[in-house]
Amino acid sequence: MRITLGVDAHKEQHTVVAIDEVGRYLSEITLPNDRAGYAQAYQWACGLGAVRQWGVENSGPFGRALAQYLLRQGEQVLEVSPHLTGRQRRRSRQPAKCDPHDALAGARLVLQEAHPLPRVVPEDQTTQVKLWVEQRDNLVGERTRLLNRLHAQLTEADPHYKASLGLLTQAQTLRQCQAYPLPPDDPIGQVRVTIIQQLATVILQLEEQIEQVTQHLQPLVTQLAPSLVSIQGISWLHAAQLIARVGRIETMASSAALARHAGLAPMLCGTAGNYYHRVSPRGDRQLNAVFHRIAQVQSRHNLLAQAYLAKKKAEGKTAKHAFRCLKRRMVDIVYAVWKSGKPYQAPATEVAEAA
Repeated sequence: MRITLGVDAHKEQHTVVAIDEVGRYLSEITLPNDRAGYAQAYQWACGLGAVRQWGVENSGPFGRALAQYLLRQGEQVLEVSPHLTGRQRRRSRQPAKCDPHDALAGARLVLQEAHPLPRVVPEDQTTQVKLWVEQRDNLVGERTRLLNRLHAQLTEADPHYKASLGLLTQAQTLRQCQAYPLPPDDPIGQVRVTIIQQLATVILQLEEQIEQVTQHLQPLVTQLAPSLVSIQGISWLHAAQLIARVGRIETMASSAALARHAGLAPMLCGTAGNYYHRVSPRGDRQLNAVFHRIAQVQSRHNLLAQAYLAKKKAEGKTAKHAFRCLKRRMVDIVYAVWKSGKPYQAPATEVAEAA
């Protein structure tokens, strides 16, 4: 008998519910979120049946350790979205929200829709890239916030500070802010200048940390997906972001699966023979943003991309719609280059036509 298990993961404890191959409730267990609890859950599940599949809600934050433990035991683990779990629970005979009901809904969701649900994969070097990219994004965001505060303080101290100091994005300007002179006989001005000096010092420290993260990222990208940077518009940082959001490209069955993961696959809508496509609101929006930036560079500097946009506009599509088509086309190119591991080479015939 094939057993399906749903896990409602929380910080302190997890609730696991088991169902049979037709969705009938079998048993449940609540266990602590630690190694002993993971072993207890695995042994309990082994006593229910030989063939198992797990659906773990929040397999990123709270359920990550349990999901990775199960993978090391050779179990099949799927990621269950809390949104889908809630929808499944609300249409059941027990719509009230509680941990066992959520776990039961997750198990039935896995049983009914196992194919489209994403698989949880073992952590590897792509996980390192993801962690470093997230750390870099956090550091850059903090630097931007502090630069805005520094700009506000400098504007109050001297509205025309740019003429004497320069742009705040330059390290030389920040060092000058560290040595900003204290105004004599002005207590309020002295406090403001002290804040300016402190902000400049912290921003320079963040710059050093960002550079350290960069030194960790570049070798990993070179090792995992060196062919991606051969595509115009993809820097090593864009390649790192792609790896961080996708993981290993082998987890994507096709370019269509990658487009769906990025929210770039158009959705078919309509009825009674009147069908049309609309923009998908789903998918990884950060991955979508990466493809957007790549397509922007392509549309400005690549003759093939410009010819492709012109062709779509000649077919009657708006500029925005044509740009969406270009983003979808970039998914095909990125997938093919990433999967093959070979540098991108534009077809000679298409280059000649574009020129």
